[in-house]
Amino acid sequence: MQISIDDGYSVVSFDSSSLSSWSDFSQRASRTSTLDCGVVLQAYGAEHGDRTFSIQPESLSIEQSRILSEMVEYSASVTLCCREGVFVGTIYSFNAQTQKIVFWPVQKI
Repeated sequence: MQISIDDGYSVVSFDSSSLSSWSDFSQRASRTSTLDCGVVLQAYGAEHGDRTFSIQPESLSIEQSRILSEMVEYSASVTLCCREGVFVGTIYSFNAQTQKIVFWPVQKI
């Protein structure tokens, strides 16, 4: 699968065969016990921002690793494009040794 990450200044594109499940996320809900031994359930649905995407590129060049490291350090918002859609969010972490990228989406556009 082809993935691209763009911060408005640089673009990094790569192939990834290992990717967290894009459909695994839970809704925002809480359950509170009441004095009469019942419960109150509050459910607010789910948003793309409730997800965490783990991306494992097949291989990155030294230059791509440098750009991703700079995106983590300097870019508050990036755009991630893949076959599941286009997401705006931030790169929460990037490990240059393992090349693992953790992306926190804010919204799907």
